[in-house]
Amino acid sequence: MTEPRLIGWAVHPPDIAATAKLLRENQIAFKGPDDGSRQLPDGHILNWKTINLADDRHGLLPFFIEWSADSVHPSKDAPAGSRLEYFEIMSAEPDELAATFKRIGLDLPVQRSDKARLHALISGPKGDLKLST
Repeated sequence: MTEPRLIGWAVHPPDIAATAKLLRENQIAFKGPDDGSRQLPDGHILNWKTINLADDRHGLLPFFIEWSADSVHPSKDAPAGSRLEYFEIMSAEPDELAATFKRIGLDLPVQRSDKARLHALISGPKGDLKLST
């Protein structure tokens, strides 16, 4: 990668087992929930469970992550000062994609575009960073 870009995005459901049940009921193929972890520089271990959709529409659909109750969410101790200003999902077939979001338990707007992509704007102390897929 020669410059920053979006490669996917995550949803943090309150109960990943309930998310798996919803996906099964709606006959949406997925893998998980799978356990994951990593050691932080201070020695603490961060634990989570993830669900990955079999077809994420090249990153337009999210993966799901539930942080362990004994793990501090990474945003809680990340450096302050940056903010997600907007996040857009764009598709040539926005109604069909919006219907898919509803099937996976999300009610999100999808903008019409000639090309499927994600757009985001992050503002921070050093200015704005526009990202897309």
